[in-house]
Amino acid sequence: IGADDVLFKPVAMDALFDAIGRVLATRGGMML
Repeated sequence: IGADDVLFKPVAMDALFDAIGRVLATRGGMML
């Protein structure tokens, strides 16, 4: 479980921030 936490959490965070970044980039493009 410990190894899974170490591997999964960074990947989940990376995917989460990537999704947020895409949404913000898309909204920014629409605003401009």
